[in-house]
Amino acid sequence: MSDLARVEVVGCGLMGSGIAEVCARAGRDVVVVETGPAAAEAGLRRVTRSLERAAAGRPTVAEQRAAAGRIAVTTDMARLADRDLVVEAVAEDERAKTEVFARAMTSGCAHPLGPLALADLIGPDTVQAIARSMYAEYREPLYAPPPFLARMVEAGRLGRKTGRGFHPYPGRLAGQDERG
Repeated sequence: MSDLARVEVVGCGLMGSGIAEVCARAGRDVVVVETGPAAAEAGLRRVTRSLERAAAGRPTVAEQRAAAGRIAVTTDMARLADRDLVVEAVAEDERAKTEVFARAMTSGCAHPLGPLALADLIGPDTVQAIARSMYAEYREPLYAPPPFLARMVEAGRLGRKTGRGFHPYPGRLAGQDERG
């Protein structure tokens, strides 16, 4: 088996269920994460029906059952901690995708904050200064501050310092510390 023995699929709609099925049929251990028990059950039914509809020349009944046995469906994002590969397959909705990314970074990867929340804590202006310094030192384009970050800084969206950065921080005023 390859280095990608354990796969996680976040979302079990049409695309996610297909990805989970292909990975399971390829012999991978698959965990699918859904938003709730009803969505998890529906996703598992979708994968099972697809395996059962396999046409002639495709997997035998025994192979279909073996593939189904390699798929676990859960609502616990923390299950992705031991996965070699995580595939995001949620609805094409920015809020849903952002939620999955922030939850995956904090729950599954054991980071105390997602990367954008961390940037807000540090301050986009500080992140921009660090990027400029690294770019000046190494002249590698990948270290140059992204234009979006520069626009945020120009607009005064300095994260927790100003109450708005990548995320909003309602009730926070400039200069207010964590205790209020």
